[in-house]
Amino acid sequence: ALVVAGRVWSSTACYERALECAQFGSDEAIEGLASFKLGTARLEVGDLEGALALQWRYLEISQRFADLKGEAASRAVLSKIYQRLGDKRAAIEELDILRNVAEHAGEIITAADACLDLAVLTYQEDEVEAAKLLEGYYQLSRRAADRGRQGSAAVLIGLASGRTMMHHVAKVFEEGRGIYELLKWKDAPLIEGLHDDV
Repeated sequence: ALVVAGRVWSSTACYERALECAQFGSDEAIEGLASFKLGTARLEVGDLEGALALQWRYLEISQRFADLKGEAASRAVLSKIYQRLGDKRAAIEELDILRNVAEHAGEIITAADACLDLAVLTYQEDEVEAAKLLEGYYQLSRRAADRGRQGSAAVLIGLASGRTMMHHVAKVFEEGRGIYELLKWKDAPLIEGLHDDV
């Protein structure tokens, strides 16, 4: 929150005001950033339709200015919105575009995370492709010199390499338990009991 002349402004109110000013001044660059920030704030409070419209506006402006980083940021949020709306197909489409745009923009971590999210969302339709996406997650994490993600990716690939494990790997992420839950199972004796624990 921001306090101006004794009045408390929420972040949403500040972004709304910034958006109004940008539109009034016909400044599309500022309008795009304000749309992104306001859309992200609306997503956080559960206004999915409002967030969706704002992120699409930011995407449109980013593409007009050939701003790949802006496009990557908007597509990352769009994929989250579509997942929350239950539109898995649209979320997958956004993530698929995101991994390429982010890589071209030099946002290697964002591209890596898109691969991981795609693997989780697509494993039911194609476990082989999901395993390839995990390999992409590993390779991009390595390029970014992110040892934490690289180690996590290696564990995920190891767990999913038998393909029968991919379902369990994805389920852990869907339930929000994350990589640390999988790290507990990295030793062979523990993996044998995975079917009972998940």
